[in-house]
Amino acid sequence: MTDTLLKAYHGLPAPLRSVAACLRGLSATSAMVLRLNGSLKKPWIERAGHLVIGQWKAWHEERLAYVLHRAATRVP
Repeated sequence: MTDTLLKAYHGLPAPLRSVAACLRGLSATSAMVLRLNGSLKKPWIERAGHLVIGQWKAWHEERLAYVLHRAATRVP
């Protein structure tokens, strides 16, 4: 983020800063989903070259189940 944008962001009223932060987060999230960095790829996704919504949802649900189970069984 450039200094000009950062100064403009800090000059906004609080509700508009929240909107700007949400929009930035959505932008970053959608870029990540489209790009799929190496840590998210599975071999079948790498061969396909892209991820369809159903595949992403299946991976997400599987990963969420793993994280929740690990939290419930190993975190004090």
